[in-house]
Amino acid sequence: MKKLSFTVTVEFADSVNADNEINEVGTNILHGLIEQVNHEGLTPEESETFTKTIQISKDGKDIIRHSF
Repeated sequence: MKKLSFTVTVEFADSVNADNEINEVGTNILHGLIEQVNHEGLTPEESETFTKTIQISKDGKDIIRHSF
């Protein structure tokens, strides 16, 4: 399998409704994943593959994408 999709649910103490706030959360999630790729990787430890792209979407709408 070349692509994997995961569903992540984030719950906040207060409402996050504005589009710019939602996009910022998506960007922050991406930045966390980029940090993981740059330090330990997202791929299985014994694998020789590498991460090519991470894309963050909400409700079918793309928020941000990063290619390595």
